[in-house]
Amino acid sequence: MQTIFLAAIFVVSQVQPSTPSGPVAVVEAATLALIDEANVPAAKEGILTEIHVKEGDTVQKGASIAQTDVREAEVKLRLAQHELAAAQEEAKSDVRVRAAQAAHRVAEAELTQAKATRLRAENSVSETEVRRLELSAERYKLEIEVARKDLAIAEITQQSKEAQVEQVQLELDKLQTLSPLDGVVVQVYKNLGEWASPGDPVARVVRMDKLRVEGDVSSDLYTPDQLYGRPVTVEVRLPGNRIVRLQGEVTYVSPIADIAGEFQVWAEVDNREEKGFWLLNPGRRVEMKIHLQ
Repeated sequence: MQTIFLAAIFVVSQVQPSTPSGPVAVVEAATLALIDEANVPAAKEGILTEIHVKEGDTVQKGASIAQTDVREAEVKLRLAQHELAAAQEEAKSDVRVRAAQAAHRVAEAELTQAKATRLRAENSVSETEVRRLELSAERYKLEIEVARKDLAIAEITQQSKEAQVEQVQLELDKLQTLSPLDGVVVQVYKNLGEWASPGDPVARVVRMDKLRVEGDVSSDLYTPDQLYGRPVTVEVRLPGNRIVRLQGEVTYVSPIADIAGEFQVWAEVDNREEKGFWLLNPGRRVEMKIHLQ
């Protein structure tokens, strides 16, 4: 008798308290299912030189699953960076503009002096020399325009080289296969040294911290507006007569009833870890109570 009493205390202690009261719709044969999962694909073709995960590993969103050979892409990146550095130096150097401006000032000064001299003494400077100096001044004026245009082209070239660096960096980034979500690796499809083509799945990652509860409700008893957004209590029976109750909310009610007159209802509940393992497992049968008030 004492053993039975202690066992009863154990079961009660596992039950989550403070469940909502009032009328409920009971879904006895609901099922736990995944909300998010992904077969993480390779983005670029190549030989897999690193596999960073194994089955059972927990990964964060953006964590590296695997890496394709990066050597060729790294060489391209260094080359693009050197070309960018050269373009930046060219774009910020206005030496040719300043040299053309200085030459133009000299030519203008020589022309002014020649004209002044000719006014003082008519035959001291020939008409041909004056014309030559005028053409020289005009030429250096045009060289200023050419130098400025070359500088503008150098700035555009710099922007083009910056885009090339970004493009090569993007290609390099694609050689890293990254997890698109927080989750658990449940299958690794590729081995170290294997060839991966774009789109080939490398690993399967599933989200475990939040699960979906799926069940069917009779359309003869309830309407979708009575169920959508309502709180739910999900009761899970675990081995050892252990009962766990978790709270959630209805997030979807199907607008279509099946041949039996039932429509599908989804709710989401938070999962939790115990001793390094997730308490709830997709595929498990549970009981869901939808609180109507």
